Amino acid sequence: MILLFFDVTRHDATNITAPLQFFLFYHHLFTLIIYTMALQSTLKFAAAEAFLPSLSQSTALPEPVAMDVYHSPSSTQPSVPSSVTSDTSSKSHFKPRTGWYFKHMPHPDPETRYYTAEDCGQHSTRNLVWKCKYCPDYVGKTYKLVGGNQCIITHLKAHGITKDSPRQERAKRQQSVINLAQKDAQIYPQKRRRLDEIPGESVNPDTLEILYTQFITACNEPLRLVECPEFRAFLYYLNQEVDNWLPQSHNTVREWVLRQFKIKKDAQIQRLQSSLSDTHIMVDLWSSPNQLPVLGITAVYVCEDGKMEKSVLALKVVEGAHDGENLSKYVMDVISEWGIASKLGYFNMDNAPNNDTMLKAISLSTFLCVLHVRKLNFSRSCNRLYYQI
Repeated sequence: MILLFFDVTRHDATNITAPLQFFLFYHHLFTLIIYTMALQSTLKFAAAEAFLPSLSQSTALPEPVAMDVYHSPSSTQPSVPSSVTSDTSSKSHFKPRTGWYFKHMPHPDPETRYYTAEDCGQHSTRNLVWKCKYCPDYVGKTYKLVGGNQCIITHLKAHGITKDSPRQERAKRQQSVINLAQKDAQIYPQKRRRLDEIPGESVNPDTLEILYTQFITACNEPLRLVECPEFRAFLYYLNQEVDNWLPQSHNTVREWVLRQFKIKKDAQIQRLQSSLSDTHIMVDLWSSPNQLPVLGITAVYVCEDGKMEKSVLALKVVEGAHDGENLSKYVMDVISEWGIASKLGYFNMDNAPNNDTMLKAISLSTFLCVLHVRKLNFSRSCNRLYYQI
């Protein structure tokens, strides 16, 4: 190659113009540089090929974990991969799996490694596959992981499963509600008598009370729904033991609602009083669809686990004038009812003039003696309540 380069440069220059001669010179110079770089890369690759076998012979590899290799009886080609559950030593050689589709393999541990039957115990990453837990075992539907995850996602869509699958989200939400109801039932057990003698213990009466109360309040169902024969027949079809504990009178359901309200309110009061921050109040007045003036009072605070929370303290129907003095009575009653006077922080509201007079009435009322424990004063210059450190 170098001899060819010098032979071209010694070409008779009498028939070639000077610009063309310079062009040929630099053209062959760049060609020589490119071929030299390619030759160096080839030599490095050959040296690496010669070095790898000696390295594999001298380096001790960890013992492979046990695996079961089997082939499909209907074909000479292996179609069903073998499964390997990695132990602690082998997991350290792989990055943690974060893909959501790894949770849909037969083994519950997403770190489980599945290999093709061609792997033969080598544990090569080229033979890693994803296996579907919803397909029958004789199908053995698998996809190689080196080919990306799009085929896996498409396959799961055929089962109606996506990353944000409505079915999965609905199941998680339902299970979380049940778990919370079961936890509350253990904390607040109630004495009650059995209403029927149907055998079985699959229905917990305390959990049933909590879940049924949440159902009728969230869906705005009437208390007399429990007296509807068709509704009771529907529940009886799902589980006959419901008749042992589900009341037959709306008056008992009313007692359930009031009891659960008191339990939840007492728990929320404890949560407010044990908060890490002051309790800040948001107040707003508006008209309901049936033309009732409703005063909404909301508390914002940082709970014990360091998260900011917002809780509705009251929805009061205002009677009388909507001036600040009248509204201040409702606000002070709610603050006293929830026991947060000693942790009172800022007030947040709109620019309505009656809000200014409401704060002024709070500052001048007899309730202010409680506020002075926290050194809360009223600034007449800006007509706002502020906290002095």
